[in-house]
Amino acid sequence: MEKRFLSSSQRAWLAGLRARGARVVPDDVASAARRASGVGYGLLRRSSVSLVAGLLGSLAAILVMVGLRLAWGTPTLPELVGERILPLMSANQFVSLLIRF
Repeated sequence: MEKRFLSSSQRAWLAGLRARGARVVPDDVASAARRASGVGYGLLRRSSVSLVAGLLGSLAAILVMVGLRLAWGTPTLPELVGERILPLMSANQFVSLLIRF
């Protein structure tokens, strides 16, 4: 904060802070530190680019999986996992999972 932009009451207030040993940081440094740390910005606003990229990537993966399934009949990932795990399960485990989920 430069003194030419401060009123006399603001200068007196700053002088009191400095007299008590408070560390006074200029506005441009403090605001840069807040921007860097993300303070004052919402989580969604800070990570909106990452969120959109993740959503578009997952949508693309789903569309490719559905396209391959419809075009060539290739199994989807959940079907592949089910085909590998199901033979390893006992009948009791299978029935308990059916009841639970």
